[in-house]
Amino acid sequence: MRFQPGDRIGVLGDIHYPDRIDRIPEHMLRSFREFNTNKIIFTGDLTSYDDVIDELNPEEYIVVKGNMDEFIAPRIVIVDIGINRILITHGDIIRPRGDREKIFNMMKSLDANIFISGHTHIPILINESNRLIFNPGSFSMTYSFGILEINMDFIKFELFKDNKIIASETVPY
Repeated sequence: MRFQPGDRIGVLGDIHYPDRIDRIPEHMLRSFREFNTNKIIFTGDLTSYDDVIDELNPEEYIVVKGNMDEFIAPRIVIVDIGINRILITHGDIIRPRGDREKIFNMMKSLDANIFISGHTHIPILINESNRLIFNPGSFSMTYSFGILEINMDFIKFELFKDNKIIASETVPY
């Protein structure tokens, strides 16, 4: 998948449908659809791949495999957007869970400056020493998600919880 200026990309994770919820929360679907994203990055633990893809119906998407997923998908995807190298993983390969030092070491070993993951269910957006960590939290349990907006000069990362923006960061394109 190619990313380019003008793209609005949803970042969703830990939906856990139908193993932990009976249905994807309608208010979250409605809120997310208002952003008119044309692509989605799924950070794993969809659990029912076909049902989630059918419900959200993205034009294009990336899916990484979570620890609860039984479908075949890569554990890590690396994407270059402008001058940025983005490492996408579910996050269960980081132990202890969400350990920042281990995340930074993994980023360094793969020459990435942006780390997108799930697993912890905790929405987080941190920019430390020009290294960005972005976890959208859980779409169906903490009611959170992320949006990436690619412009000619920068990429804007926004984190939403309960339909309100809780964090925003930009990096050069």
